Amino acid sequence: MPDKKLIEKAKRKLRALQKLRNDPRYLKTIGKLKLAGLLDVRGIPGYRGQIFLHDALWAAELEPRVYELLPAIIARRPKFFVFFQLPEDLARVVKEIKRGHPETSYQGVTPEKYNQWVSLVGRKPTTPKVMKAFRLGQEEMNILKRLSERMSKSQVYVLSEALRVYEKQINGMERSR
Repeated sequence: MPDKKLIEKAKRKLRALQKLRNDPRYLKTIGKLKLAGLLDVRGIPGYRGQIFLHDALWAAELEPRVYELLPAIIARRPKFFVFFQLPEDLARVVKEIKRGHPETSYQGVTPEKYNQWVSLVGRKPTTPKVMKAFRLGQEEMNILKRLSERMSKSQVYVLSEALRVYEKQINGMERSR
């Protein structure tokens, strides 16, 4: 007898879940993520329209993978979802991603899990740039300016390339010892 009650209860929960998965908020959110190539869900067509962030958060209750994607999407493509203000916990995680050091879990998703999506979300598959300030003397600034003009590249690009070359040089010296 208890088995029949348990089976009936499971069937009721399944029907309720199926009804929720037919909700437009769920279908549109998952459809937009599917169209962007971030989720693969059978039976749901792609969706090109606007999605409100609170609808995506509602859909995440049914599909936990959305919680995993949200921080990376908001950090790299903030116009993907429409919102006026981010929830406090999501805003904190997005700030950490932009700084390059995610530490806080978001809705039970560890930083390692949601941070793996950062390089995949967005136009270019790169990690976000981190703002850093340095004090350079006038001579170094002049060198940087000359190299930038000569190479027709930005000063940031020149510094990045110089760091890579210097690292190779240091690694080569360590191997020869």
